[in-house]
Amino acid sequence: MQTEKRDGMRAGRQAKREPRCIYCGSAKDGLAVREDAVIASIRWFNRRILGRYRNYRLVVCKDCYLNYRKARKKYVRKQASYLVVGLLFAGLLVAVSPGNLFAYLFGFAIIAFMYLLSLVSYLPALEAEPQPQSGARQGARDGGNRAKNV
Repeated sequence: MQTEKRDGMRAGRQAKREPRCIYCGSAKDGLAVREDAVIASIRWFNRRILGRYRNYRLVVCKDCYLNYRKARKKYVRKQASYLVVGLLFAGLLVAVSPGNLFAYLFGFAIIAFMYLLSLVSYLPALEAEPQPQSGARQGARDGGNRAKNV
């Protein structure tokens, strides 16, 4: 029974993976999302604990890309600020009670907790950011009038 279930999951992994936008949830093609440790952990949890493994190919569709980019930038700033606050609290704790092993352990726990707290609003990075077209940028810079530059 258990081996049949595993073989079915293996067969499902080898099948073509349906793309799914992480921002809007629609089944569209788009820019691929990087499979990092957080996504691997979520996939493991869904497969092993919850038993609902869908194995979508995670993407960001072209319609959602601008909103995704703004949200990703906001997430990165928020993550950095959470870690800075955690480091400040840990540094204060160690400064108040130097040489205390409990203070070092608790300081490390504070930093880990703040990092985990930043994962509440997690938004993964893309495999490769699209490159802006150089012609479009040049045209915007000179007002679209290339005749003046000749």
